Amino acid sequence: MIELFVIASGLIKQSFNTLFNSFCKVEFLCYAGEPNWLGWLVLLFFALAIGGFLLFWIFLFILMIVIHIVGGFVEAFKWLRKIFKSFVFSSKTVDEKNSPLKDKQED
Repeated sequence: MIELFVIASGLIKQSFNTLFNSFCKVEFLCYAGEPNWLGWLVLLFFALAIGGFLLFWIFLFILMIVIHIVGGFVEAFKWLRKIFKSFVFSSKTVDEKNSPLKDKQED
């Protein structure tokens, strides 16, 4: 397990070195091969933009899953309501007695 961590950290370090080397080709963003304050601001901006983009899609994916689950529950409750109404003999009269719209129509 530790070997995997060492390999992963080595790959990450190599990736950052490659990123900095290619990023530092723009001379006003780096000094002596390291990003200066302006370079760090540009890197931070791009990191926040990419992170925000990923978080947006993750949030959207989770929201779609929740909507799908809630929609399934709604359909199940509609189905149960139909079954319950079929067991009640006078469901129409029960609905008319409890309907608030009937009282408003009489006024």
